[in-house]
Amino acid sequence: MVVKGKQGKEYEILESANEYYLLRALAEEEDYKPYVVAYRLDEVNGGWESANVYDDFEQAKAAFDGETDSPKAQK
Repeated sequence: MVVKGKQGKEYEILESANEYYLLRALAEEEDYKPYVVAYRLDEVNGGWESANVYDDFEQAKAAFDGETDSPKAQK
């Protein structure tokens, strides 16, 4: 599934759990981190409540796993 950020960039959803999403930017741009761990996606208006961006998939995946496996994410 593809979602758009507030600035119109498109992202592919790689994984989702507990309102967290692991996203990959579809367009590669210079000086742009392609992976996002987003919280509470707004599929209607675009964007998300909060997010962290990463250059490396492994870093993004570890952050995603940390958020979705944490006790606060289980609430």
